[in-house]
Amino acid sequence: MSIKIFGDIDLADTLFTADKHLLPYAEAAGMSDELIHIYMDWAQCMKDKYQLPYKAPDEIFYTYRAAEIPANIPVADATCREQVNYEDRVMELLNAYMTSFLEDNQALIERITQAKKNAEENAPKILDGTL
Repeated sequence: MSIKIFGDIDLADTLFTADKHLLPYAEAAGMSDELIHIYMDWAQCMKDKYQLPYKAPDEIFYTYRAAEIPANIPVADATCREQVNYEDRVMELLNAYMTSFLEDNQALIERITQAKKNAEENAPKILDGTL
C-alpha cells in the first residue's frame, strides 16, 4: 500500500523515517548549555523564593509521579517560570535548533513534500480502484 500511495518505495521510506533526522537536533537542544542556564535560573528562583530544591521543572513530576503534588509547588513553578521567562527562552532555544534542522535537511524536506504530493494525487485513484 505504501508504494502505491507514495508512488515510490524510497519516498515512503523517507516519510516513515524522517523523524530519525530530527531527533539529534532535539537531543542537542535538550543537552545544550543554554537549556542548562534556563534550568539554573528557574532552580535559583525556586530555592530563593520557595526553599524548594528542584533543579528542573521535570524533576517535580518525576518526584511525585502518580502521587498528588502539594499545591504550593505548581504555584511556585508557575511563578518562577514567569519570573525567568522560561517558556519564551525554551521556545527560542528550540526554534534555533529546529531552524538548523530545516537548513541542514532541505533535500529531506523536498522528498517529504513530494511524498505528500504523491499521496494526495494517488489516494483518490486508490479509492476508486484506478491505481
